[in-house]
Amino acid sequence: MKHTHIVRNVSKSSLSTSLRKNLIAQCLNLEFDSLLETVRKLPVDRLDENFLQLYLAMGVQHAHVPSVDYLWYKYVMTRKVLMVKPSTLCGIGVVSLNGNKPFIPRQLCAHFEQFYGHDGHKWAECRDELLRIKVESFAKTAGARMSFREKWKVFLEDIDNVVDPSLNICVYDFPHLTASLKGADPELLEQLLFHENKIAIKNSSTLPTLLNMILLQDWLSADFKLRIFGAFRDCHRSLGYSDSISIIFRVLRGDLYRSTKFMSYLTSNQMTLPPLGARCFLATTKGERDIPCGGRV
Repeated sequence: MKHTHIVRNVSKSSLSTSLRKNLIAQCLNLEFDSLLETVRKLPVDRLDENFLQLYLAMGVQHAHVPSVDYLWYKYVMTRKVLMVKPSTLCGIGVVSLNGNKPFIPRQLCAHFEQFYGHDGHKWAECRDELLRIKVESFAKTAGARMSFREKWKVFLEDIDNVVDPSLNICVYDFPHLTASLKGADPELLEQLLFHENKIAIKNSSTLPTLLNMILLQDWLSADFKLRIFGAFRDCHRSLGYSDSISIIFRVLRGDLYRSTKFMSYLTSNQMTLPPLGARCFLATTKGERDIPCGGRV
């Protein structure tokens, strides 16, 4: 499908051969600072699409935030001369998230929908990644001025209610949202986990993801985590708990009494012990406090 009604012609007058070769050489040699300085001085209609796509791709690959930021706003948002590939959009998203560019992720999602939304199944993985970045960017930049309840609402609207209901959502893909739980009222966390139903939840891994975010909070006590895990599992017996179990055994490192008690709980409820959780439990039984459990926990 062509989008000539949206994407404009890039170059009206081409660069000289020597200048173009010099720009490409700077790009390939990763001389991004000097390249950006040169590009800024050139008339915007002198640069051809092939060079701009190369420069953008290289800038994304090597996370040169100033170049990516300039190209995105100048040639995509303002002049609308570039149709960016889904994979490059995801790369720009990562760069913008790490480079503290909070407005870009939303624009990336809009660009994706404009050019690729008609073929959603083909590009579903890229769409989901862009939505993840958007939610993470919001959680990161909103900071303490925005409550976790509001951030979780954004997660439900942009992730749970949009992605395939069967998609496995993983807590480790949302570190900034997880970090934003710090200092939240434990009663609020329990309310969100057990009672909040203003937005219908569609994905079966959404609530376990929230549970795991809670379990990863260092400031919450082990007893609180054990209690909330047991209560949640009593309400949702058919959900997956591999990450939750591994996190809890990591939380209980060096605590033989609670680790053994939790193991008995798993056994009596016929719950599978994941490999990472098993390694953590074994290390605790051996008296190792600094547990080399490995994995993402």
